Amino acid sequence: MSGFDDFLIATKRYRNFLVWIVGASIALPVAAYQVDLTPPWPRGVVLLTAIWQAVAIVASFQFAHRLSRKSANRALAWSISATMFFGLAYGVALSQLTFEGGPAKERLVKGLVCTNEAKKLEVYRDACPLLSDKLINGAETTQELWTPSSITSSRIILLSLWLLFYLPFALSVALFVVFQSGQQSRFRIRP
Repeated sequence: MSGFDDFLIATKRYRNFLVWIVGASIALPVAAYQVDLTPPWPRGVVLLTAIWQAVAIVASFQFAHRLSRKSANRALAWSISATMFFGLAYGVALSQLTFEGGPAKERLVKGLVCTNEAKKLEVYRDACPLLSDKLINGAETTQELWTPSSITSSRIILLSLWLLFYLPFALSVALFVVFQSGQQSRFRIRP
């Protein structure tokens, strides 16, 4: 019998819970997308998030099956703490680095450095780079206000924080399943 056989047995034994995990891996990013909590870039962020979570689940199964209770508790506490930390960091970044604009009133990304043209105007100079919606609406495009490289930097920051939020979340769930699947039942069930 191999480790992969163990994985298949665990999959059969915990099918319902694994369906929930996989469902959460897809459903949560889709739900976040529906309520406009995902980063505006890239367009395929939901699929990227689901793949990221699948990798975390596989890695958890690979590395967590032999953890002691103390190590599993420590890893779970770390994962939960990291989820909360990066979730908060992502929320702050999302609120500071995005705005609603354009003809479709979609979520767009602000830049980190204003263009020289924007800095020449007193109204922008004092507020750069975190411009208010009122100031942003006065421009035709975001490239008039921020440099393209700084907009790309904001996109990368948002995407990184988003993925760093979801990785420990997926690890937390997978660690729980893997560790608990190797434990004796604490409940006595009589036939």
